[in-house]
Amino acid sequence: MLTILAPALVVALVAATMVGSLLLAHGVSSPPARATAAFLLGVGAAVVLGLAVERLPTVPFVDPFSVSASAAVAGVLIGAAVWELDLVGFLIVGLAMAVSLVAGRGLGSMLRTRRVQLIDLPPGMVSALDGVVLAACVLYPMLRLVAGG
Repeated sequence: MLTILAPALVVALVAATMVGSLLLAHGVSSPPARATAAFLLGVGAAVVLGLAVERLPTVPFVDPFSVSASAAVAGVLIGAAVWELDLVGFLIVGLAMAVSLVAGRGLGSMLRTRRVQLIDLPPGMVSALDGVVLAACVLYPMLRLVAGG
């Protein structure tokens, strides 16, 4: 019974944390849409470029994890520059997003296949959003860190 309930509990906990983090993050910055828009730009770039590299034939020195992590950091920095946010603070947010995108991918793989498998395409149509869910979970704590408390 524990092997059935444990994954469902993990999914429920991560989903509740994600929703709470996004709702709280919406009120952290002065106009709330700016920080959320920078986050969405970063994860959007990460997902699109990660999926593109994942579907391409094998290219040496290019893997979906490094491309999506780099795209997340670059997207957040571009969003911070466009919306005149703190670049150093949002560099920290982008780095945390990059780590959580890869960790979320591993968590999604573990929940879907019951083993950590980062080398193959994960099963499922929305598996590209696994990292986004975990990145959304760390958004509010990182924005609070950047905002100074």
